[in-house]
This record gives sequence, structure tokens and C-alpha cells, in this order.
Amino acid sequence: MTFNSFGQLSVVSGDFIIQSGASVVLTGNLSSNSNIEGPGKITLKGTVSQNVNMNGFTIPNMEINNAQNVILTSNGRIQNSLNFVSGKIIIGNNNLTFSDIATTVGMGNNKFIETNNTGQVFKELTGNVNSLVIPVGVSSVYRPVFITTTATNFSGAKVGVRVLALSHANKPPGTAD
Repeated sequence: MTFNSFGQLSVVSGDFIIQSGASVVLTGNLSSNSNIEGPGKITLKGTVSQNVNMNGFTIPNMEINNAQNVILTSNGRIQNSLNFVSGKIIIGNNNLTFSDIATTVGMGNNKFIETNNTGQVFKELTGNVNSLVIPVGVSSVYRPVFITTTATNFSGAKVGVRVLALSHANKPPGTAD
């Protein structure tokens, strides 16, 4: 079952649950003051840039299908999955956190999380990971970060990354960027 919203979706308070097999397709902006729950997904499928204001709350499953991109206007969290079909999530000064079980698929050039300011992409950790992919990039170029951990204590652990379109201040003299 698919529910199409050709306007805004605002979750002011209370429970918003998307059942298994259900999809909420938005062509407008998303704003929530509580966690969105359930195994269903939210698809952002606008023809102009869309804003997502989660106020630090969680989306269970999200799909980006907007070539004009999605702008994160507050901190947000992905519980289960993030799927890129078309377009990027631009996080600016906000943080996007992935739960320890969250996965990402479909990323590539022009389909990733753009960390173009102070915001970071965080991944919560509950155990060691082998070649975890954080789907970040700059402009139209996908520059994923691959992480492997070997630790013994993961209480409240998470890793954060961001990519900037700048040369590193301590780059070797023979390199361009």
C-alpha cells in the first residue's frame, strides 16, 4: 500500500506508524516532533529540493528519489535503512545518525550524504565492524569512507565522519589536494 502526499507531512505529536509493506511518498517537506515508527518507509520524491526536519527523532526506512536533493534542517536518525535512487541528502550543520543495524544501498555519484559544513554522519556501534561504508561525498563526487574497528568496549560508541571540499592544511607539498 502506498500513500502519496502532494504537500507537507508534519507529525506534531503522538505516534506515526508506517505498517509493513506500506510506503508514504512525499513530494513536499517532512517535519516531525516524534519518532516515525514501523517497518514501512518514507520516500522523498519531489521535483524541487525537499526539507527534512526530524528534530533529532528517528525515521525507520527512508528512500531518496529526488534529483533536486533533500536538505536536512535538523539532526535526524535512521533506524533500519536508507536507499538512494536519485539525489543526495545535504546535511549542512546538522548530524545524521545511523543506528547500529541501519544499512545503506544505491549510493554512488550524485547519490550520497553531502557533508558540506560542520554536520557529520554518525554510525552507532555495538560491536566490531569490518569495512563499514559511510556514504559521503562532496558536490557530485561520491567519496565513501570505509571503517574497520577492533575494540573491546562499545558502550555508547559511535563513529562520525564528514567530507569537505578543501585541501588539508597539512597536505604533502607534492599533492594537488
